[in-house]
Amino acid sequence: MIEETRAHQSVVSQGERQVEQETQSSKLSPKKPNNKSLIIGIIIIVLLVLAAGFDYMKNHNGDETRTENTKNSTDKNNKHDEPKSNQSSSDADVKTILSSNLSGIKGDTTAYYYNLDDDTTASYGDAKTPQRAASDIKLYIMAAAFQKIADGDISLNDRYELTNDDKVGGTGVTQNMQAGESLTYRDLIDYMITKSDNTAANIITKEVGGMSAVNDEIEKLGLSDNTKMERMLMDQDALAEGKDNKTTSYDLAIFMKKLYRHDVVSAKYDKEMMSVLSNTSNHSKIPAEINTNVVDVYNKTGEYADYGVENDAAILKRDNKAFVLVVMSQNGDSDEQKDAMGSLGKELTQEILGN
Repeated sequence: MIEETRAHQSVVSQGERQVEQETQSSKLSPKKPNNKSLIIGIIIIVLLVLAAGFDYMKNHNGDETRTENTKNSTDKNNKHDEPKSNQSSSDADVKTILSSNLSGIKGDTTAYYYNLDDDTTASYGDAKTPQRAASDIKLYIMAAAFQKIADGDISLNDRYELTNDDKVGGTGVTQNMQAGESLTYRDLIDYMITKSDNTAANIITKEVGGMSAVNDEIEKLGLSDNTKMERMLMDQDALAEGKDNKTTSYDLAIFMKKLYRHDVVSAKYDKEMMSVLSNTSNHSKIPAEINTNVVDVYNKTGEYADYGVENDAAILKRDNKAFVLVVMSQNGDSDEQKDAMGSLGKELTQEILGN
């Protein structure tokens, strides 16, 4: 009985130890992972990796874009800094040509050069100093006339009957016409410019509203106060009072530039004025040594022997290249002035327009 009890206790004791060992074994051995949790964890890790990669690529591409934009911006700025390829001659070259041809002549001489292709300029002397305009004042009278025509105040086909009182001396052909001769305004403008007709210039001045109308046109064109009409052509009394028509090399050049670019009245009427200038008869100065079969010349001269005045304002054009050259010289020797202008015109034409 005691043995049974002991045996029973032994069995119980062994069973308890087995349970205890199993319990300890269970505590020591890890639990098998839950498959669903494992999958979710893997997905989260993959998403984090993908997100990190996307962020890296975005920043990397952004850096490349900024680099390319910086390069493009630099390239554009460099293009602006590059000199214009169509410049045929430097300012220094033109200045040298102006000086070498004009510095030796007597009197007071100024000149202004304007390249109509690249807007480069050069001058000799003080090109903004007022000088005697002589017949170059007729350029501004012509502009005032075409402005009145554009405004409808007068017409090129309107007629004017010449009187003996209209006639003045100096250059021109109308002074030799009979009183009563009927002339259109187109005729008068043509004579005024192509023949430098003083009588025609005075008639046109009166018909457009007088000297004040011419000066209004000068102001409208933005020219300086140094350009002004103060007397009618051949008015010796006004000269004796110290009044004269004045302009500058600079203002004449700006006027010719505006005319070439149709900025005086309108494209239509500026072309008309250019056509008139293409038919001037006096080519004894700037165009004297130029082959006018190759180079187109649009010019207006001015001269007044009593004051040693020799002026010329010209546009010289060949194919698609053109420039303005104005020379004003007073208190000088006519032959010397003309020779200098002729050699200057030839040399600049070769330099800018080619042989």
